[in-house]
Amino acid sequence: MVVSNSSDFYGLLGVSRGASADELRAAYKKRALKVHPDRCSDPSKKKEYSEKFAALSAAYEVLSDPEKRKVYDAYGEEGVRAHAANPEGFKGGMGGGMGGGMGGGGATFSTGGRSPEDIFAELFGGGFGGFGGGSGSSGGKPQGAGKRRRTNGMFGGAGAGPNVFFMTDDDGDAQMGGMGGGFPGMGSAMGGGFPGMGGFANMQQQQQQHRQQQHHHDPPPAVQPTVVKRKLPVTLEELFTGFTKKLKITKKRQDPMTGRIDTISDVVEVTGRPGSKAGTSYTFHGAGDELLGQPPQNICFELEEKPHPHLRRNGDDLEVTVHVPLKQALGEGVRTTVTGIDGKSHAVSCDYVTPTTTRVIANQGMPRKTSGRGNLVVRFAVDFPAQLDRSTRQAMANML
Repeated sequence: MVVSNSSDFYGLLGVSRGASADELRAAYKKRALKVHPDRCSDPSKKKEYSEKFAALSAAYEVLSDPEKRKVYDAYGEEGVRAHAANPEGFKGGMGGGMGGGMGGGGATFSTGGRSPEDIFAELFGGGFGGFGGGSGSSGGKPQGAGKRRRTNGMFGGAGAGPNVFFMTDDDGDAQMGGMGGGFPGMGSAMGGGFPGMGGFANMQQQQQQHRQQQHHHDPPPAVQPTVVKRKLPVTLEELFTGFTKKLKITKKRQDPMTGRIDTISDVVEVTGRPGSKAGTSYTFHGAGDELLGQPPQNICFELEEKPHPHLRRNGDDLEVTVHVPLKQALGEGVRTTVTGIDGKSHAVSCDYVTPTTTRVIANQGMPRKTSGRGNLVVRFAVDFPAQLDRSTRQAMANML
């Protein structure tokens, strides 16, 4: 069974009250990897990690079950306690108050069902060995052609690769303490029920009021993660050949139990195919700040093309401009070479040049997404003399 001593299950998971099942699952998996007892290498803190792990598992156990979640949203922990002890009696209105007391567990209680280790194994596949080796599970790729990894490993020097976790046979329930008396039969009252609830005999009335309120109020929309956008400058040569860049991300992470905020670093990889274009974005979900009460931020990198000394991109084509003096344009014409993006030289000739004259060198542009390459387009700029006297200008006008 899962036990908890927290009163804010949504806060423990760091999600909004309207979080979807997928958001709950993702939040649990992210936080469970941080507080799992096997992550702790200090024996004196083993109990603290076990308590955090059990509380987190209790929150997920309740909120991932639609029926238990409805009970929690309507009545909080008290309702969850009653539902866990006697689901049928809870549905029937309970009759009296809470019987049997909380026993030795104090403020902790059981949600019923699976243990923390069962929940962890179910979501991560189970069957993991200890720190000496065993199987691991690596996280999936973020959206876009990128990879994400921890700079120091998920469990800090455990000898495994990034995002690897392990399980042991530690008994979380034993460390947390038991339920003691429990709720046998739900017969006798605990001093007239819980303060402020008027005894569980009034639960049916409260349920009816809650259903009436739901008819007038739509459920709050799920909080969408904030997207932090960053420009990623790349050269035209990198866009031509393709590239892989490793980027360091510094972010804030808040402990779900203590509220402490730490600054950590992650490394993500951005991979661009040959022919990638400026404006292409790569989004890493959950790679940003992780603060309570809101989903982890997404980080979005957008490619920004650096200016090239002489080439300009136009779709899949590349353009280069050749400057020609007016005398040469009108007289002997142009004999020159231009250099493409791959460093190759190409001869260009033109007997008569105007400002609209172009030459096209096929298949010397940028790689196309399907196959082949665009073209290298040569344009000409006719440079006029800085000064011409009136007689020279008139003579030129008479010749045209």
